[in-house]
Amino acid sequence: MNGKDGIMRVVIERVAPSVDGGRFPVKRVQGDVVVVEADMFTDGHDALSCDLLYRKKDARDWTLSPMSPVGNDRWRGAFTVHDIGVFCFTVRGWVDRFKTWRRDLECRLKAGQDLAIDLQIGAELVSEAAEAAGGAARKSLAEHAGKIREGAAGGRSASIALSPELERIMREFLPAGSIVTCRREFSVTVDRVKARFST
Repeated sequence: MNGKDGIMRVVIERVAPSVDGGRFPVKRVQGDVVVVEADMFTDGHDALSCDLLYRKKDARDWTLSPMSPVGNDRWRGAFTVHDIGVFCFTVRGWVDRFKTWRRDLECRLKAGQDLAIDLQIGAELVSEAAEAAGGAARKSLAEHAGKIREGAAGGRSASIALSPELERIMREFLPAGSIVTCRREFSVTVDRVKARFST
């Protein structure tokens, strides 16, 4: 349970909607919003992140949508089924080192503590992500890492480290092997709207 970078530390359970644990598809009609929930937890107090993955059954690529915590280890996301046919979905999660670091940095910032060491750690996390990125994202992450290091050396504010832009980019470049995906894929059979009223 204590693998490096969160490997195998995340447990995903009680994915819904499902029929008989996912053995049979749930039914919806064209245009419905499918609300997906799952329990996700880990050992320790690290922060987690969670994605909903969905696709039309005959599509090759998944569409990813971030899920949000709703309390008591429960996470929620949703997708709309615009077409008739069969859709598949599943859930993935990971121990989010960057989110954990940001959470702890915000706490130390509110407490008025020295942030120099914390900012250096954050700069290293961003640099690691830059190495995995390419193109404009790589350049942007490298620039952010440099600015965070400058802030650590000069004792300036942590505003760069806590910016929404950096959080968004960092979410796209996860450490290799850190993601745990639910072992089962769940299915949704989508009918035309008139099927809802059939006898």
